[in-house]
Amino acid sequence: MILTPTFRRACLTLAILSLGWSQAYAQSMDLDPAPDNNSFDNIGDLPPGMEAAPVGSGGWDGLARVLEALKPGVDTALPPTAAQIAAEIEKEIDQGKAGEALVRIQEELDAIPSNALGTNVQLLFLQARAYAALGREADALAAYRDMTQRFPELPEPWNNLAALYTRQGRLEDARQALAITLQLSPNYALAHYNMGQVLQALALQSYDKASSMGLREARIDAARLRSLK
Repeated sequence: MILTPTFRRACLTLAILSLGWSQAYAQSMDLDPAPDNNSFDNIGDLPPGMEAAPVGSGGWDGLARVLEALKPGVDTALPPTAAQIAAEIEKEIDQGKAGEALVRIQEELDAIPSNALGTNVQLLFLQARAYAALGREADALAAYRDMTQRFPELPEPWNNLAALYTRQGRLEDARQALAITLQLSPNYALAHYNMGQVLQALALQSYDKASSMGLREARIDAARLRSLK
């Protein structure tokens, strides 16, 4: 059968429209793009299952070139999700850019509508982490305490609060915070480890006190415990 130019154009139009529906469906289903910034502006990509057509075969490669020419001039990538923003901020803190992270956190918190239900817990947690990284321990403690009151079911603020207490030598406060952490999350491995460290430090304090009172066994046990560090 001889394909007239009009018929070929009609077939091409139908093919383009069918691919457009495929991309729109995929985009609506993928609201959280992968970290490789895979946006949906590459409309020239072939649909799944059609990559096997050999280049130059006169098959789908010609249509792909047509679609590539129709690539829109605007950025159609979805805006970053709250999880992506939190991941970017956390990366800044880990890279020693806590000051920059703190500025961005405040901007994100200010952008939350006043009538919004709840708030972004991740941002509040990262804000406390940023304070601690900057040496602003009083601000970090206040932020973590605020989280433990507003979100008492979350174990992470309690664990980090214990870490700050330990840094300040407030071992009993740290032990109590970790006890709550493990009540909330019995399988929290890091909290178990931190509890071991705190209990070890508390034991060492007791051994040293007993040793100062003349108990020889306490001095021996204290030396043995210090050798484990």
